[in-house]
Amino acid sequence: MAFDIGLWRSPRGDTHPHVNLDIDWDYWPQATHLVWEAPALVACVTGGGGGSQQAMFKKHLDPLLAGALERWQKTPLADPPATSLSAWFAEVQATFDATVEPPWADEFACAAVAVLARPDGAAIGNVGMERAWRWRDGRLTQITKDFTLADHGAAARGQQLPDWFRQTPGSMLRKRSPDREAFIRWQVATLDLAPGDVIVLASGIHDTGITTSYLAGAIEQMFDGNVVGAQDLATRLGDTVTRFASVSNREDRTEWKVHSRVALAVVWNDR
Repeated sequence: MAFDIGLWRSPRGDTHPHVNLDIDWDYWPQATHLVWEAPALVACVTGGGGGSQQAMFKKHLDPLLAGALERWQKTPLADPPATSLSAWFAEVQATFDATVEPPWADEFACAAVAVLARPDGAAIGNVGMERAWRWRDGRLTQITKDFTLADHGAAARGQQLPDWFRQTPGSMLRKRSPDREAFIRWQVATLDLAPGDVIVLASGIHDTGITTSYLAGAIEQMFDGNVVGAQDLATRLGDTVTRFASVSNREDRTEWKVHSRVALAVVWNDR
């Protein structure tokens, strides 16, 4: 069984500087990918934390994530695959816990969605509101559940929050501390795979307001237009997300920040 993998990351963070900063790391590429092809582990990761931490995502967080992946690869794969994928999230978390440089490393944070695809099925995991769907037989189904502030225990406090705030991401991977412990959570689900199934991963997409039904319609049109492989599909989906956000009513400054947080991945099963 072979997996065709396609990746897309918003270029906005590479080309549009933050409006309030004028220093050498004035660009915010806030999203990245991690890929290991044997078996297929694919992750989309979006940076969090304060503005400076997000701005330095590529300089500091990228190497941390790559190191976590390298250490995870040295661990024998477990059965079922969900165990191995959960171990990957745990390795990323352990990396944050062990990082002491730069001095503000305790402010590093990220949310992520990942798939570990094997011939006997797949595991899908996420932190925060990073999302995954499966396209099968013309239908798009969301696999992941969003982690919002309302999901994190303090229900009484949550009930007092405005609806828009209660629906913001309530989980991140970041250095542990007593006040953060409850917010460091990931979930992993298992699913079967059939020939022709397509897994779509997206980080940062919740900021755009794009819905599953909108995405499903876009994918259906793409397949009607003879998509050529996973990379073609990922590129077209990236164009779709960009167009969707660009016609929103957000102010321009917010709009490009939204774009810079988005990473997409497509894992196409044995086409």
